[in-house]
Amino acid sequence: MDYLERLVNGTCTPWNIDQGRCYQIREEFLTLCRYLESFKPENILEIGCLGPSFNVFCRISSGVKVAVDMDDNSPYITDKVAMFVLGKSVDVFGRVSTICNSFDFIFIDACHTYDGVKRDFEMYKALLSPRGIVAFHDIDPNHVSRGEYEAGGEVRRFWNELGGNKTEIICSGTTHDSRFGGHRAHFGGIGIWRP
Repeated sequence: MDYLERLVNGTCTPWNIDQGRCYQIREEFLTLCRYLESFKPENILEIGCLGPSFNVFCRISSGVKVAVDMDDNSPYITDKVAMFVLGKSVDVFGRVSTICNSFDFIFIDACHTYDGVKRDFEMYKALLSPRGIVAFHDIDPNHVSRGEYEAGGEVRRFWNELGGNKTEIICSGTTHDSRFGGHRAHFGGIGIWRP
């Protein structure tokens, strides 16, 4: 087991998932992190940050590291140079752009409504570096919340309409029994987008 796999295993624990601290499927998250490790992003931004996934992103990136969330999750961020911006993503764009105006990696995992994810993407893609990528969480077409007006399905709907170069990382389900109905469920899916 290598360093990156140990980091991901420490993040995608049943406890973190059950406590609502991390909603990543281990295999999907490890695949994304391996990609990022080879990509070597400098400046990174996570929109919708509980802490654990951002901590892993910080370990495999350099430069400016910014996390945004409307709840104060700053105590869960372990990187000493990372910056936490408290507020709704739509309200703090100006502040984020003054901290850094060019990110190599933007991870969108905040508002999971169609309008919310579309707004975050359209607003924050202006801060994407020329080599940059945007990743979306919860694009699994079989997401546990896939109903017409429910969260997971709305992210997928936006993902399907999005142009550009897209890569999907989707596994068959969670790696343990989750609190989503107490059974194995699809609650992830990661989409990587590049212009």
